[in-house]
Amino acid sequence: MAETEADDGGDLLVPGDVPWVWLATGRAVRDDAGNITFPGGKYGGFWWEPESLWSAVLNETLDLCDDNDAIAAAFPGGRPEPGEEIQPWQREEIETLRWVLGADCGPGGRRYVYMTEGGPGPAGVSPQDAVARLSDRAKGSPKDTTGPPGQTLGYYIYRHKVHDPADEVVVLSDSVTVTGGTIRGLIQNRSRTLWARDATVAAGGQQWRWPLTMQPEETAPFEIHNWAGATDPAAINLTVTADLTPTVDISRAIAFAKINYWHGTWNAYLNQRFPASAVPDPPTGAFGYTEAAMEVRVPTSHPQLASQINNQTVNDLRAYVAFFEDPDPGAGPPIKVTDVVQITPYEYIWETPIKPFEVTRLPDTNEPNPPHGYYDFKIGFVHHGYDQIWVGGAQ
Repeated sequence: MAETEADDGGDLLVPGDVPWVWLATGRAVRDDAGNITFPGGKYGGFWWEPESLWSAVLNETLDLCDDNDAIAAAFPGGRPEPGEEIQPWQREEIETLRWVLGADCGPGGRRYVYMTEGGPGPAGVSPQDAVARLSDRAKGSPKDTTGPPGQTLGYYIYRHKVHDPADEVVVLSDSVTVTGGTIRGLIQNRSRTLWARDATVAAGGQQWRWPLTMQPEETAPFEIHNWAGATDPAAINLTVTADLTPTVDISRAIAFAKINYWHGTWNAYLNQRFPASAVPDPPTGAFGYTEAAMEVRVPTSHPQLASQINNQTVNDLRAYVAFFEDPDPGAGPPIKVTDVVQITPYEYIWETPIKPFEVTRLPDTNEPNPPHGYYDFKIGFVHHGYDQIWVGGAQ
């Protein structure tokens, strides 16, 4: 068992000025040799690298002020066919992309982008400037950054950089909050190769056990209730125990295939056939709902586990979401945890009317088979600002 005191949080690795398409594909930047890289050594967790959606225009420089080029930058498949009309919804998307990338179609404005496997790079005033800006971004990538070159599996979305890897699980002290008699925060597995099980956070004789495994470098939330001690996080002695082994947990090989955001009233929510149980306390006014489509997926990082992953049984499927305080302007992404909620996975019976049912086991032999196979399901929760999601089988 490894026991450690609270540790200062590392730098949070989230998209900043990178285009949203880079976030969607989970890619890192190109190096000077043109390779997609994430410098810093081996990454031991699950990740999946999709084929490039922009293969039709890979390594081309596109002009975002040309509608045909902008379509190719915004959508997989390349430029429209000659004479093909641009639809209103497509025009909205390319206008959004221009805004995200800061494109300026005026004289001397930044309008050119170099197309990588992960989408368009930063906009430049000329094709040469676009390439130079992409190269500068690669050179500016921290040399001790670690992380997968594809989408992480089992959790979404934030990662914390590990400056000094060690085979231990620690509390990220910058994440800790104390509100209403509850201590909340994040712990992190600082190992680059070992998986953590039975991670438990303790303070003043009370504790929280994280029910999922923790992949190398992965964070997890904790929540200790009925706390009557100090309200200053710095004055609380938080310790962590965990078992670290090289044995992977195939139940964490679950991908976030698609995430949708919905907004409306409670009656409109029910009309959408969303599960009523996912919102135990219906808001009186309009609210936001996040729904993620999940699927078991063989990770690119561990292809030798394909047979086990595709034929596994997960007896206690769990999903959790943590919410964060809004960061101060200019302070970077959120880190302070305000709430931790267990959410129940579900699927739909595609009858008339459509009915949702809970999914707590994979494959689920106790309910009618979902139409997309045993290993597809959904999770959803009321939107409360910045959030992070975890899913897998309870240990």
